[in-house]
Amino acid sequence: MTAVAEKQRALSALMIAGYALQKAVEAESRVTFFRPIAKTEAIKRIMAAGPNPLTEKPHSASSAETFVEQDALYAAACGEVTKAVTWRMQMEHEYAIAKLEAEYAVRHAAQVQEPIGTAA
Repeated sequence: MTAVAEKQRALSALMIAGYALQKAVEAESRVTFFRPIAKTEAIKRIMAAGPNPLTEKPHSASSAETFVEQDALYAAACGEVTKAVTWRMQMEHEYAIAKLEAEYAVRHAAQVQEPIGTAA
């Protein structure tokens, strides 16, 4: 592969990595936005489910909050946040690698003088 072709490949890979990073950030933002809503809904479910098993009194919002981690739907929402953060971090790393490769390819292509007609 010629230096110019490698430069074009690397720049295309950088664009793809940038797009993937954008999608990962959007996904993280979306699930992070909904996590407090899921927590509020879990607190409501816990309060409606019956008395606090430790005190045998009706749950207050603060006492229900101590049990929120046990709510399956809230735990699932937290799991989605974890997955989204992990995906975003992976895409950040892939973007950083693609950026370094593109920078190298551009510098290399600028230094190499190829005969006309061999760029493809």
